Amino acid sequence: MGSVKAESISTVSAEECAQQWATYVGQGKADELAKILDDSYQHTHGTGLVENREEFLGALRSGARKYEPIQLEDVKTRLFGECAVVTGKFSLRVSIKGKMMEGVNRFSFVVVQTPQEPKIVSFQATAIKPAS
Repeated sequence: MGSVKAESISTVSAEECAQQWATYVGQGKADELAKILDDSYQHTHGTGLVENREEFLGALRSGARKYEPIQLEDVKTRLFGECAVVTGKFSLRVSIKGKMMEGVNRFSFVVVQTPQEPKIVSFQATAIKPAS
């Protein structure tokens, strides 16, 4: 038996995957989100908190973290064979255990084309400090 090789990823499929992430997170749809996250997914919050796939999904499922709708802006994608890096910015409003947090963040997604479908392997947000 030979191994199944993934095809190159496209800009469209990488950006669609990132947009699905934003939609599912903003709507609290953890089960749908789980389908597009790779088992090795790592989520780095703008606060510096790092979570694995199950920790991030668990906070959504339990309601400990509730995001308001997320709109990705200034999206740019760079392709590297089976891998894409999707960057941009978004405004964030999230309730964490009842406490509201908000701000503007830069983001980066790493999306990989698996033999079945694109999967997000990494997300990182960096908070943009307001101008003083």
